[in-house]
Amino acid sequence: MKEKFFKYLEDQSLVGFSGYINFLDPENSRLIGTILFSSGKILGVQYGKKESYKSLINLIINVLESGYRAVQEPGLVETKSQKLNISVSHLEKKFSESYELYLKSKELKPPRDLNLLVNPDYIKEAKPLTPSEFSLLSTIVDHNNVEDIYKNSELLDFELTNLLVDLKKKNALKVL
Repeated sequence: MKEKFFKYLEDQSLVGFSGYINFLDPENSRLIGTILFSSGKILGVQYGKKESYKSLINLIINVLESGYRAVQEPGLVETKSQKLNISVSHLEKKFSESYELYLKSKELKPPRDLNLLVNPDYIKEAKPLTPSEFSLLSTIVDHNNVEDIYKNSELLDFELTNLLVDLKKKNALKVL
């Protein structure tokens, strides 16, 4: 299914498509997400309430795992709508790398209803943090529910899962 999906995007790129490609749930035609193209390049995405690279990767994972129906909506695209600027071939390469890591980390993902807290003792020890660890701990301070952490973090889901596991092993997190 992955090859078929990227073949479809590549075809749109080759013809210089401009407009929106809406991905719909095949069972009820509910909008899953949208990829914005301009002259064959991916300029943006809308998935959930986000429009980031993370959203693009998560949209692709969702449509590959649950199925999709694609609907083209040709049109002129304003460059101010641009959040991304990537070719389909570059996206396919990056996605393949991310998807392998996603599949490996999938079984480690914590339950969505779990609540986490930053361990104050870990913070008092003032151990050095990577920028990703700091970002995740900051997100956990604002959103302690696992589902909310995944929605509000800028990290890709597999990166987030691996960091949660690492921080739990370092005793930086407490589970409620």
